[in-house]
Amino acid sequence: MSHSLGPAQGPGSPHVAVVGRANIDITVRMPGPSVVGRTTFASSPATTPAGGKSLNQALAASRAGAHASLIGNAGDDHWGAFLYRPLTDAAVDASCFHLVPSASTGIAVIEVDPDGENRIILARAPETELTGEQVRSRLAELHASVVVTQLDLPPDAVDAVFRHHRARALIGNLVPHPTLGPTALAPLDLFVANEAEG
Repeated sequence: MSHSLGPAQGPGSPHVAVVGRANIDITVRMPGPSVVGRTTFASSPATTPAGGKSLNQALAASRAGAHASLIGNAGDDHWGAFLYRPLTDAAVDASCFHLVPSASTGIAVIEVDPDGENRIILARAPETELTGEQVRSRLAELHASVVVTQLDLPPDAVDAVFRHHRARALIGNLVPHPTLGPTALAPLDLFVANEAEG
């Protein structure tokens, strides 16, 4: 599935390919800290089809005027289909975002405390994790000028990004996979991390 360029995009816009995960966010607001062994009553859950750093980065790139593509997988279920909505609304190219048959879509449960701080619990679906071959073949389809990748993907997927991208700029995001040492990050032009992950 592909989409036309949005109003802010044009022939000279950079092509940004984002490689990583997309999942459903279920957010609850907590009245205070939870206590082990006790039930804590939270707000009604807010379910949004805009979870995962990569999906959000693809949306942001498109809204900023780039031609954005998302390379990722989700389950071929209700939640996976739900994730297409924000991509379509933002004119993100989803031709390399695939729904995997008989797989579940990943879910992030986000607890927000009264101070606005959050805890994120990610329940990944192993069947939807990107493989090295999927990354290689989809990057070859896109010919992006900028590639942004999550670094906590399976090592073979990260390695495939490093080896097979042909972009002018390579950006790595999030905490690296434990098997990736500092030397392995040398191909990056830019590394981005949240404050608590730096």
